[in-house]
Amino acid sequence: MIPLDWLQPAYDYGYNIVTMKDFRRRGLTDVIAQTVKVLGDRPVYITFDLDCLDPTIAPGVSNIEPGEKGFDIDEAIALLRASYRMILLSLTM
Repeated sequence: MIPLDWLQPAYDYGYNIVTMKDFRRRGLTDVIAQTVKVLGDRPVYITFDLDCLDPTIAPGVSNIEPGEKGFDIDEAIALLRASYRMILLSLTM
């Protein structure tokens, strides 16, 4: 995979990046399963930025991956619900 330039610092720090293209290819269930497996029972901090939503459901947001549809509302809710098993230090929106 060729990283997007603006993500390079995250790759350099060893973060596991799931782009929208990856998410669409792999699917919601697979991405959630990987996240839960990688994080295990470690405490997490989650920030949920509205820019991840598709502009058709959140008209005032900007989609940072041109050509890629953002999360629809069902996907966003499923991702947030997946965090119920995690030890949350904080969840910001």
